[in-house]
Amino acid sequence: MSEEEEANASGLDTSVGFSHVVGSSPGDGPVLRNALSPHALVACRADADYRNMYHMFARGGLARRPDAPCFGSRLRPDGSVGPFEWQTYAQVSARIDAIAAALWKVQLVPSAAQGLRFLGLYCKNSPEWMLAAEACYKTGVVVVPMYDTLGAEVVSYIQGQTQMASVVCSAAELPSLVKKCPFRHVIAYGAVGPELRAQCARAGFQLHLLAQLEEQGRAAASLLDQLQEPGTGDVALLCYTSGTTGDPKGAMLTHGNVISASSNVSFPYAPGKFLISDDVQEVHLSYLPLAHIFETVVMNLMLSLGGAVGFYQGDTLKIIEDLAALRPTVFVSVPRLYNRIYDKVVGGARDKGGIAAALFSRALATKLANFNADGTLTHGLWDRLVFGKVAAQLGLDRCHTMITGSAPLSDAVKDFLRVAFSVNMVEGYGMTESAAAGTLCNPLDLSKGHVGAPVVSIEIKLQDVPEMNYVSAAVPPRGELCMCGPTSPHISPHLPIPPHISQVRSACAGPPSSRGTS
Repeated sequence: MSEEEEANASGLDTSVGFSHVVGSSPGDGPVLRNALSPHALVACRADADYRNMYHMFARGGLARRPDAPCFGSRLRPDGSVGPFEWQTYAQVSARIDAIAAALWKVQLVPSAAQGLRFLGLYCKNSPEWMLAAEACYKTGVVVVPMYDTLGAEVVSYIQGQTQMASVVCSAAELPSLVKKCPFRHVIAYGAVGPELRAQCARAGFQLHLLAQLEEQGRAAASLLDQLQEPGTGDVALLCYTSGTTGDPKGAMLTHGNVISASSNVSFPYAPGKFLISDDVQEVHLSYLPLAHIFETVVMNLMLSLGGAVGFYQGDTLKIIEDLAALRPTVFVSVPRLYNRIYDKVVGGARDKGGIAAALFSRALATKLANFNADGTLTHGLWDRLVFGKVAAQLGLDRCHTMITGSAPLSDAVKDFLRVAFSVNMVEGYGMTESAAAGTLCNPLDLSKGHVGAPVVSIEIKLQDVPEMNYVSAAVPPRGELCMCGPTSPHISPHLPIPPHISQVRSACAGPPSSRGTS
């Protein structure tokens, strides 16, 4: 019996064409790869020469669009909010160089645990976060992202493991560090008044203002010529997971891991068709925490394509306002916000009552019927009369692609978003330990109840766990999900760093769908 016949016998229908069986072993399910690249796992997009994550910015967006908008923010130094103000790729590049030089000139990133150099980032998404991160990617410093909501004990635990000397934060996080700060140096941006500076001095750490560091770095720019660039196998990020059992665990992700993970979305989902393209400048709203690997991968993808990244104002309850101000072309979010959008639109139409509610119901029913019949997303009449106005009000009138992950999103909400905004809506599955890569739905796959086939950088199998009654030969198959590929990282529950681990195991167990997808 062939491998595909064995897979079909175990409940996986491999004939649909989104997954491809490439092997199997006794006691396990078939090894699946994406059908678009069954003979090789993709480590980098074919037309790119990225050897580290900084190259994604420099050889990607900077080379393509030096004078185009790169980072935009609505938040002013005094805390007020206004229209988006932008920095070009060339301006951002100059600031990255200045910060990179200053980090080394002022000795803010000394050698620490296992000979690595670390810089902590303890703030909300902002241009400054990414400027500091890119400065690290350029010079081989490991970024340690930390949620701005982390308590003092967790921050101290992470610092104790890494022995990192410095952390970057905004003025908003400084008061918590004043109470308890394990770092010798704090690099701050935003409005830091005299009283807050005095509190920092009494707290015992040295405060550096980012603007002043940039001035120092510009004067020491020649220092960068003496530094060696990192390679694909060097550690780029130490991402701490939530630590649901015991202390937080640090997943050590290399430059190559993130480059490979980002390449999955820029790979064509059909000949000549891309979810996100560099033919025109894409626009992305960065609000999902950069401390989470999902947003980090999306961010680096956008920079590699020359996209414009607008940062939210820092309040998740005002995301709809930020969307309306930015009008992104790509929207990457999570079920919580997609459900809010669904409730807002459907509830608003219902509350209007009368003719307006009836028109909305008929428009939605018509578009859903057309989508379920043949995948059609647009409608000449109903888009003009109903849904075009809805999209414009929410700032989603330019959006062509929505991506969701982190938790299941109901089929009803996914289909509503597809037809209401005429977008490709794809759902994926991944883990911190796999650089957010795992599976991703193909827009051409209209089936429901799954999160897609393996991405092109990953191969997947189910491994039997007999003591839990998870057996891959059952119908439907069940087992522990194992992933392997260029996105597989070092996994470091504790420093010192263990040997490289090429296979990642999911903490969850469940069946792939009957269509050969996960």
